Amino acid sequence: MTLSSGGCWRVRGAAPVCVCAQDDGTSSQGGRSAGGGDDEEEELVLSRMGCFLWLTGVTVFISFLSEFVTDAIRVRTGAMGI
Repeated sequence: MTLSSGGCWRVRGAAPVCVCAQDDGTSSQGGRSAGGGDDEEEELVLSRMGCFLWLTGVTVFISFLSEFVTDAIRVRTGAMGI
């Protein structure tokens, strides 16, 4: 993976991925459009609050799964005498 002078990351055999800063301080991603112009804006799928809620939900779910697995390992190793 190499960084070109235009700020695009290039991976051998893949299309370049660009994250370019705009004049108003925001950033946009380009390089993977299927022939569209730069004038098209992508619509947001999730809001910032939605992203935060998804991140929180997934984190809580993973922590419950982690507790379940570690408890199962403790019980099993205790039963085996390890």
